[in-house]
Amino acid sequence: MAAQQGWRFEDFIFRLFGRLGFEAQREIRAGPYKADLLIRTPPNGPTAVVEVKLYRFNRVARATIENLAAHLEEMRRYAQANKAILVISARLSPLVHAELKRLPNLIIYDRDRLSWLLLDHPDLASEFNEILGQSEIFVADEEEQAPPIETTDLHEALIETPRVEDRRPQPQRGAGLCKEIRKLADAISATPKDQKKALAEKFEDALVQAFKYLFSDEITGWSDELYTSAKISRFDLIGRIRSQGGFWRLLADRFNSLYVVFEFKLYKYKISQGQILTTEKYLYRSALRGVAIIVSPHGPDENATRMAHGALREHGKLILNITTDQICTMLHAKDGAVGPDEEEADIELELFKTLDDMLMRIER
Repeated sequence: MAAQQGWRFEDFIFRLFGRLGFEAQREIRAGPYKADLLIRTPPNGPTAVVEVKLYRFNRVARATIENLAAHLEEMRRYAQANKAILVISARLSPLVHAELKRLPNLIIYDRDRLSWLLLDHPDLASEFNEILGQSEIFVADEEEQAPPIETTDLHEALIETPRVEDRRPQPQRGAGLCKEIRKLADAISATPKDQKKALAEKFEDALVQAFKYLFSDEITGWSDELYTSAKISRFDLIGRIRSQGGFWRLLADRFNSLYVVFEFKLYKYKISQGQILTTEKYLYRSALRGVAIIVSPHGPDENATRMAHGALREHGKLILNITTDQICTMLHAKDGAVGPDEEEADIELELFKTLDDMLMRIER
């Protein structure tokens, strides 16, 4: 369903640019990248690569936008386009718009600016509102709207920009972390029992680095190997939510959790209900610590899934299970690395999909 809505939003933007007088092409290849659209001011005028993003939230983290902006600039260079345009369904604050003005080749259309463009196109405005209504599940408090960009300004903005030759790809930290995590996950099957503790410690360290790399702007106060006051329990990693939008804000607002516990399980098989029960004991809603994320190579078995459902249903404690493959997807998204047959992913998307699936399937 989410993929269908994403395609529908992309098609909507394709038709909107046509209505605004641009020539538009879909799915343009640019080196290792694939742009959603390429638009041109006719006839044979300046061009812009366009990336279209539909979010489940009405706000999106600034770090996500900055990552997309860097990705788009690389795409623009490969395509030798004059500008890069980012179209998102979420709302950006005036402060974020002001900060992104430092990027001269980037034009951003968020929800407010799209709404302004649609004033003269009531049929499209109605469709836009329908798309938002069907895709959003969490709406944060409203903020001051950003000033609009006039339609004519968009045509004028596609002026000639000095074209830069393709640059040699730089090493990506996320890709390196993913490679290390997968190597450790694959090694557990052949590791002697007396060496598994050392391997698990390396696995834990790699995942601590991964989460800090992924979400340093959304979570603060990181503490790894933290013991409770009675020294009975030890958290692999714990952090405090500071994000004002997206997935982490949803956890804070809807699950009453300021802190998130992270547990890393390097097991040969799927984790069992015992690991869920142990993690549940770390969580206390009254202490604003009601959410845990468990990472393992193969995810939970059926009994572990039932136990996690029960913890939420009966005690309001949210325990999400994600795999190392999902971590790698997020790491590559953070890098902005997109293969020729892949579409760039939102960094938080895998977390949201896991939560969405759990809430949809939970039973009485």
